[in-house]
Amino acid sequence: MIPTLLGPPPDGCFKLFVGCLPFSKSEEDLLKLFGKYGHIWEIYLMRNADGKKTGSAFITYMIKESADQAIENLDGYTFEGAPRSIKVQPAGTQSKFDKKRGADEYLAKQAGSYG
Repeated sequence: MIPTLLGPPPDGCFKLFVGCLPFSKSEEDLLKLFGKYGHIWEIYLMRNADGKKTGSAFITYMIKESADQAIENLDGYTFEGAPRSIKVQPAGTQSKFDKKRGADEYLAKQAGSYG
């Protein structure tokens, strides 16, 4: 069973952002891989307005130590047959690549379109 948000996460939960995911990967695939490092509260595989996967996800662990282990072990992990490795970082942080691309402006525009 895939963890789902049944209300606000308990105190101490820690959310990760996972980028560069192969579009073929499902919530079950992420649970299998990330679940090795601790109890997961929620897996949210991002999709666009048409329901197509965007190649990114948010994974919330029950405790920070589990998230830290996932970052240490999975940042740079490459799924079999994938052309590039995944990026795993605390949610709300930007990679050097994102900063170079001007992600701040992009995110500000996106936030404005939902308000």
